[in-house]
Amino acid sequence: MSKFKMNIQKYFFLSLLVILVGILMLPMSKKININEGSTIYRNTDTTFSEECTISIKGRYYNYLLKRDKFEGEIFILSERFTYENNSLDVEFVDGRGMLDIDLNVEAETKFSTFGDIIIDEDFDEVLILIGERHENGGTSWSGSDGKFMTISSLNRAKSIEIAIKLSQQTKWLSTNNWK
Repeated sequence: MSKFKMNIQKYFFLSLLVILVGILMLPMSKKININEGSTIYRNTDTTFSEECTISIKGRYYNYLLKRDKFEGEIFILSERFTYENNSLDVEFVDGRGMLDIDLNVEAETKFSTFGDIIIDEDFDEVLILIGERHENGGTSWSGSDGKFMTISSLNRAKSIEIAIKLSQQTKWLSTNNWK
């Protein structure tokens, strides 16, 4: 084979490789527009329930070779609290991301965690773990009595079914005893 043909083949395969890598780096994008009523439950306390409204609007980017990402806004309104973040940029590791709160304290911007958001691969099922605020300003979530809510659930049993399914994606939550 001539040297010229070998160079053409080499450049062809190199170009093909560059194009393939470029395609793998592009995300699959999905517009998210969820606006519905939901219920906040406390794990292991079957008497606790709090009606709320949740709105999730933005775009979900599902990458093959890097962390998935959601850009948009989440708004949760209940009798006891309001969570509003209009400029979310959440990265997901194994379907789990953090919901932060922007705290403007004495002209200094600080962040605190509202909780976690866990999604399926298509952002069709959503589990939100709501952290309990402590006196020091921090938050934490406990499997023994933590608050949670899901999207598209009709009742507590369906919410727990979704929570069990989505929690299997994370090591720390997969052993939680949902009740």
